[in-house]
Amino acid sequence: PRDGSRILAMIRWSWSDGTDGEAQDVIYWCAGGKFWVCGTPMNYVQGLDEGVEPTHWRPLPAPPTLDTAMQQGGGGGDHA
Repeated sequence: PRDGSRILAMIRWSWSDGTDGEAQDVIYWCAGGKFWVCGTPMNYVQGLDEGVEPTHWRPLPAPPTLDTAMQQGGGGGDHA
């Protein structure tokens, strides 16, 4: 979707030496610039190079609720 929503996508590209690269990342469409943007902290919200397009994508799952995280032991601290 090119409405600015964040999606999980497989992206592929070719390096200047002709080898192929691929990665999975959270991306979104920047309508003002008309390009895909990586939306994860690891990529520091950088634009994708020209010619890089997602080949597969899916909507992001809903984030866990605090109740769900606590039930699964993700309460964020040591518990005795």
